[in-house]
Parts: sequence; structure tokens; C-alpha cells
Amino acid sequence: MTGKASEQAIREKLHRAASSIRKAGKAGKEVARIDWKDWERVRNSASNKTGWKAKEVDIWAIKEIELGQMIVNNTTTGEQHWLMDEKEREAKKAAAGSGPKADRAAMMRKVKRWIGKRKRGKWITAAMYRDVRDNLRTREKDGTRGSVKAVEAAIVMLLAEGDMMLEYRNRQEGKWMKGAMVWAMEQGWVSGIQAAAFMAGATDKVRYREGREMICLELGSGWRGANEGLTTTGDWDRVVDVDMKQQNLGKKLGMAKPDILARFLMPGQEGKGMVEYFRERSGAKPGEIAAIWASTNCDWASQATRLGVSRGIVMGPNSGGEVPEEEDRTIRGLIEGLQAARAEDPRVQYTWENTDGSLKDHEAMLEHMGESIKVRSCAYGRKSGKAYRIWLSPEARKYFDPILPADPDSMCEDCKAGRRQHQQGYCPQKGSKQKRISEEGQIGEAARQRVPKKLAQHLSKAMRAGWEEVNERLNGERT
Repeated sequence: MTGKASEQAIREKLHRAASSIRKAGKAGKEVARIDWKDWERVRNSASNKTGWKAKEVDIWAIKEIELGQMIVNNTTTGEQHWLMDEKEREAKKAAAGSGPKADRAAMMRKVKRWIGKRKRGKWITAAMYRDVRDNLRTREKDGTRGSVKAVEAAIVMLLAEGDMMLEYRNRQEGKWMKGAMVWAMEQGWVSGIQAAAFMAGATDKVRYREGREMICLELGSGWRGANEGLTTTGDWDRVVDVDMKQQNLGKKLGMAKPDILARFLMPGQEGKGMVEYFRERSGAKPGEIAAIWASTNCDWASQATRLGVSRGIVMGPNSGGEVPEEEDRTIRGLIEGLQAARAEDPRVQYTWENTDGSLKDHEAMLEHMGESIKVRSCAYGRKSGKAYRIWLSPEARKYFDPILPADPDSMCEDCKAGRRQHQQGYCPQKGSKQKRISEEGQIGEAARQRVPKKLAQHLSKAMRAGWEEVNERLNGERT
């Protein structure tokens, strides 16, 4: 160890430190006897000015213990387990270089990190499982380290060892667990006995969702305001949400964890296959997508952006009011996707939500989506007057009668009282009593962007009613 004191110097320092701390009865020259509770202090004193890191002293001390050159007394248990943990960690580190066991350990760490970021509570949803599996696999031709089977084997072992739970669609598909363990045996990751034990432990951690379901596909879950409404109405058996990133909602709500992390349209993908693509990724069966909630990026289209431009404030690269190329492609692709989904199954209903801005004037929206409905968020519980534009499938639109701010059912006390200003605003004027938009426990962006829960519930009911209408009509035609 260049630039570091010798092992003998460290040994002597440990002896002196131990003797100094114990005071009563000096430690012998051959064996250092150190109390457990004093170990950290002794170690730090010994490593001071020697060039040795504290962890290096820990690892060296393990060897000394094994050689009988040092004793660390644990006054609680009489064991030296803390230092033995260091030995175990060092052994794992040494074994992590190459070979089957190293591959297994590396993949388990990788999967555990991903799942830790994605799972909600203890649960890994069926859609989330597929998303993690597809994102973690690599394109290595040998089919070992980064294959789908490697990811699946790691998931089985983590299920057996931890407190995670996995949701799966049906038992027939659940045979992947056996296949993954057979693969792990072939690769030398586990023995036959270990594979059986992992299978037994993992089997009890899987919940199967069998039978047909009514699923709402949420494209662009973002800040999860709509998701909170869609999942609490009882209209859908499941809501599968998609977004390109996990948003930080704040201390109260934590991180948003969509089932599928992806863009609406991947490079080279056609819009007409969008819904089918996410149906397959979510594990939903053909015909189970009953409704679609879409929320596209609104940064370029918002009134705040246009207001900033009018005041000469630069609001970013898209502040000219023109539709960015990528956003234009997404808008047209989503239109194609909704049309294709309804052509395949006329019962499918949709809601397209966006801020009140330039999207309503987009050429493709005017041509294919028709006139939008303007909704004030204050009527649904927000303390600001933020407005949304809503496009609905023809059947759902019949059942959606938006609440106006001054209606008796409105949640806006300011509007019902005839006050011209709301309690909160996006950018309050100087000297105004109005406060910036905020919600307790949420970061500012989340408070500004989250769709009111009550609005999402209202629209969800309209989509369910539209689905029931078309379903009844189709059943009547068949009879």
C-alpha cells in the first residue's frame, strides 16, 4: 500500500488506542483487546495520519481476528458480527468480477434498483413488470447476462427473498417463472434445490388477475392529478398509466410512478398502432381497453407562454407560439391512434385534456377532433381560475355537462360570491392579495399542473356511460 503506514504500524496504533481507551489494564503486545462499543473510536484513531481509510482498517482487522492477533469483544452478544459483515461484503465484492454468480448478483442489483424506483408500495403491477423487463434487457447475442430470462430470473429471486408482490394476468402466462429458474440452473446461477426454493418462495408473492377487465389507458399521466380521479370512480377495473418520466410531486405525494415509462410515439412508430402497442405492453387482452385519457405536452400551447411572448419575456425555445415538430408529430399520431382504436372497437371512449391555449387552433385538431369544451378548474375545487380544453368521443360528450363556476354544484366560493379574483393565480400582480398557485405538500409545478380530481371523475363517468351506450347498441344489433 504505497504512501500508507505498514500493517505493523497500524497494529501498534490499535494497541496504543485500545490501551488508552481501556485505561484499566493495558492491552498486551501480541493481542489487542478492544470493546465493541469502542471500536469505531479506536479504528479512527489508528487510521489517523496513516493513509489508511477506515474501511481498509476494518477489512485488515478481520484478518487479524482470524489470525488471533486481535479480539473485539461485543459486550451485548460476545460476537464480532459487525466486522464479520465487513468480511462478507468484501467477499461479495471480490466475487463480483466474473462468472455465473457475479452475473446473477449484478442482475439482481440492477433489477432491485429499478423496481425500487417503480413499485407502488409493495406491488409491481403487470404492466410495470413488463416495462421493467423490457427496459433492462440488453441486446447481447449470447443470451445470458442481459436477456429477458436473466431479468425474469432476478425478479423471481427478489420476490422470494423480499417483501415485494407481483400482479399477473393469468396462470398460464405465469409459467415464465419456471422457465426463468430452469434458465438460471443452466447458467449456473442456482442449483436445483435453490431453484425449487426460489420458486416456492416467489409463488406466494404473485396475485393473478384472471377474467376480462375494463381498462382505462392514461397517456401522459404526468403529475397524476387525473389518475387520482380515474382510479377512484369504480368505472374501470384498472388504469394503466404511461408517461416518459417520473415527476416529483412533493413530500406529500412522493414520486409519480407510471406503469409504463415511454413516449407516446417512439421513433419510427406510426400513430395508428399507438393504442395497440401500449395494450400489448400492459398485458391487457384484445378488447379490454375501454377508455383512453390523453394529456399531451402543453408547454408550447399554454396561455402563460403566449402571455410571456406578448410581454417580451423569453419563455424557452418554443416561445414563438409555433408547434414544435416533435409535438406536431405526437398530436397527429395520437389522433390516428384514437381513430384506429375506435375503428377496431367502437365502444372505446376517449378524453383529450389540455390547458386552454393554442392546441384548440391546431389544424389537425380542428379537422379531426371538432370543437373543444372549455372547463374552469375552480368549479372542480382548484383555488385558481385555470382553464382546460376538453375533447371527448361523441358518445361520452353527450353525458358530460361541465359545471360552471357560478353553478350551485360549483366548488368555487369566489365565483359564486361574485368576486372577480380567485384566491390563487399563476402570476399574481404586484400588490395583489392573490397568492401563487400552491397545494400543501406539493411542489409548485405539481400544484399548477395537476388536473382536479373531481374533473377527472366527472369525465370518467361520461366515458363509462358512453361505453355502455355503444355496448348496448352493438348487443342489440347482434340479437
